Amino acid sequence: MSILAPILQCCMIRQTTLEKLLEFHNGPTPLSQVMRKKMNHDPVAPVLWEPHLAALDRRIEIILQGVRDCLKKNPSDDNSAAEDDVSS
Repeated sequence: MSILAPILQCCMIRQTTLEKLLEFHNGPTPLSQVMRKKMNHDPVAPVLWEPHLAALDRRIEIILQGVRDCLKKNPSDDNSAAEDDVSS
């Protein structure tokens, strides 16, 4: 079972979560860079190896693709959808 099962089965994600994922994907600073900067001053730095940081960005792409797939399977013309619905 995939960790994405709740998104893929229910097609629900909080709007704020989706916005944050899109910000990391499209925005000026990818998640890997944010994490690298935050953990840079940790006494045991580096906390994560570079391949693991790159994997964070790949996982965001996988999550967003799951959301896109869900939207394709379940298009919504209803603008009054619940706040947590992916299609809203």
